[in-house]
Amino acid sequence: PVPGYEQPTKQARTDWDGSNTASSWGQSAPSWNPARNRQEELEKKRFEAQQQQKRVEEMKKKQMEENKRRIDEANRKRAEDQRVKKEEQRLRIEQMKTREEELKKKREEDLKRAAEELKRKREEDQKKKEEEIRRKKELEEKRRSEQKATLSIRRVIQKVRVATPDLFDDLQSELEEILKTELENTGAQQARMREEADKGLEQARKRIEQIAEHRRKEEEQKAEEERKLKEAEERSKELVKELGDLIDAAEEGCKMLKEAASPLDSELFGVDDVEVASQKVEDAAVEAKAMTKACTDFILSKGSEMKEHVRQAPGAPPSETKQHLAKLLQRINDCTRGTEAAILAARQSKSKSLRRAAAREKTKAMQKVFDR
Repeated sequence: PVPGYEQPTKQARTDWDGSNTASSWGQSAPSWNPARNRQEELEKKRFEAQQQQKRVEEMKKKQMEENKRRIDEANRKRAEDQRVKKEEQRLRIEQMKTREEELKKKREEDLKRAAEELKRKREEDQKKKEEEIRRKKELEEKRRSEQKATLSIRRVIQKVRVATPDLFDDLQSELEEILKTELENTGAQQARMREEADKGLEQARKRIEQIAEHRRKEEEQKAEEERKLKEAEERSKELVKELGDLIDAAEEGCKMLKEAASPLDSELFGVDDVEVASQKVEDAAVEAKAMTKACTDFILSKGSEMKEHVRQAPGAPPSETKQHLAKLLQRINDCTRGTEAAILAARQSKSKSLRRAAAREKTKAMQKVFDR
C-alpha cells in the first residue's frame, strides 16, 4: 500500500463494479472521463508526496530532538564526571597533606633524637678526635702535596700520549723537566710515576709512527684514486666521443631521410614515380632508425659507465665532459623526434601525392576520350 493513501472501501469497490455492470447492460451509469481520472491521479500522487514529505520532516524533527537530548545528557554526564574527579583530587590532596605533616613530624623527632645522640658521642670522643684530627691533618697535607705533584706529572704524560708529530719533541722536554722538579714530591708514587712516564713516551712514539704510516697510506690512496679518476675520465671522454660519432651519423641519416622525402611534395609525379620515391624514403627511414637505435643501444650499454666516470663532488660546477654528455643526450632525443616526424610527414606526403597523381591520370584519361 502507498503511505498516506487509503484503500477504497468495499462498498466503493462494489459501487464501481456495479456501475460498470450497469453500463455494460445499457443501463444508466456515470460517464467515464479520462482527463478527469488523470487529474485525480495527479492530485492523488501530489497528496501522497506531501504526506511523505511531512513524515520525513517529522522524522527529522524527532531525530534533532533526540540528538539534542543525547547531547544534553552527555554534557550533564561530563559535568558530573568532572565534579567527581575534582572531588577525588581534593581528597587526594588532603590525604597527601596529612601524610606530609605526619612525615615532617616524624623527621623532626628523628632529627631531635639524632642530635641528642650526636651530642653525647661528641662529648665522649672529643679528646680522641682532637688527637686524630691533628694526625690526619699532617697526613692530609702530605697527601695533598703528593697528589698535586702526581697530577702535574700525569697531565704532562697525557699531553705526551696524544702528541702530534710536530709537538712530540717539545712535550718530551716538558715531561723531563717536570720529572726533575716534581718526582721527589710524589712520595710512594715515585716508581709508578716513572713507569707511567716511560709508558706514555712509548705509546706516543708508537702513535706517531701509526700517524706517519696512516698519512703515507692516505697519500698513496689519494694518488691511486687520482690515477683511477684520470683513467676513468679518459675512458668517459672516449665513450662520449664514440657516442658523438654515432649521433653525427644518426643526424646525417635524418638529414638524408628528409632529402629523400622532399620529392614526394612535387606535383609532377605519376603514381609509379610516387611509389619509387616512397620506397627510397622507406629505405632511408630504415637506415635512419637503425642509426638512432645504435645511439640508444650505446647509451643503454655504456650510459651508466659514462655517468659513473663523470661524477663530481657535491657543490662543484658541472664538468666539461658532463655538460658535453648532456648536450649529446639532447641531440639524440632531437634526432629521434626529427626522424619520427620526417617519417610521418613522408607518409602523409605520399598519401597526398598518390591522390594528386591518380587525379591527374584520371584527368588525362578523360581528356583522351574528349580528344577522340
